[in-house]
Amino acid sequence: MASGPLVNIFQFKRRCLELSEDAPDEELLQQQVDISADDVKITSKFEQIEREIRKELETSNDVIDIGPSDAMRTNAHKNVLTMKNAPVDFPRPKKHGANFLTPNMQALPGDLPVDPPLNEVIVTVAFYSKARQKLQEYEVLGSQPLTVLRDRLYCLTDHIADGPDTKGGYFFIENTFFNDLRSDGSVDYSSNVINWVNENERYLQPGLGVYSSRSRANTTLEDLSVRIGAEYLYMHQGNCGHPIVFTDVRMSCDQDRRNRAYYPLHVFQCKIRRKKCLICEIYPAKFVTYGDKMMPDNPCFYCDQCYRPFHYTAEGKLLYDDF
Repeated sequence: MASGPLVNIFQFKRRCLELSEDAPDEELLQQQVDISADDVKITSKFEQIEREIRKELETSNDVIDIGPSDAMRTNAHKNVLTMKNAPVDFPRPKKHGANFLTPNMQALPGDLPVDPPLNEVIVTVAFYSKARQKLQEYEVLGSQPLTVLRDRLYCLTDHIADGPDTKGGYFFIENTFFNDLRSDGSVDYSSNVINWVNENERYLQPGLGVYSSRSRANTTLEDLSVRIGAEYLYMHQGNCGHPIVFTDVRMSCDQDRRNRAYYPLHVFQCKIRRKKCLICEIYPAKFVTYGDKMMPDNPCFYCDQCYRPFHYTAEGKLLYDDF
């Protein structure tokens, strides 16, 4: 994925505000600009050729025969036959992920008052799977902290029943770990990586660098310097990593939501494919187990009706817990 130059979001916002203050009024622009339909018309290639021929005829005193000769007709006939016999290989259109976003994903409870114009920068962040499939995309205000974005991201590993619940996580952006240490017992993932890189000057090796760490709760989007299109990392639950990409940085406009409570605004959602229960193959799965000795598949998906008879007694006691 191609990436652009390094952009400091705060400096981008400040420069846009300076340009908006120096910009002339819209009424003045309408008075000064007089554009006809012919000025903005897109001229085709054949119209350009015809225009050049007419221009040449007007400036020349000689009679020019622009009709095709016999040799030109013969070559054109051969070219047509060659094109008919040649296999046609049309370029296949690129597949783009369909957006399955529903209005309920952007709805807010109750009637909220409309705020005045935002007048701040809006950053678009895409969230990908390990297979590089875009899962979700959000528009985040520059004044919002990174913790707000993390709380909106959805991953199945955060909702596994009877599974590990490792607190903490980080965004790795431009050689900086932005740690989430809000919960009690949170694990600082970055400390071991930073110490390992600093040992024996490993940061001098290709692909490594001098890393630092910051608190995610005290860092807003405006504090970041990012590359549009570059791939960064979101890590949580110990070893569940997801690529994140900053796809757009822009100033707010009249078409944006005026209420700040909408942000981070959900703007893209991939199709959610629910797993079926591997036991009955009828109901959608509600539980998933890893390393279950009673099942041949790992991971194994269960519905509510099948999970409890396999793992609990009639009195509700867990049969085994080594999974």
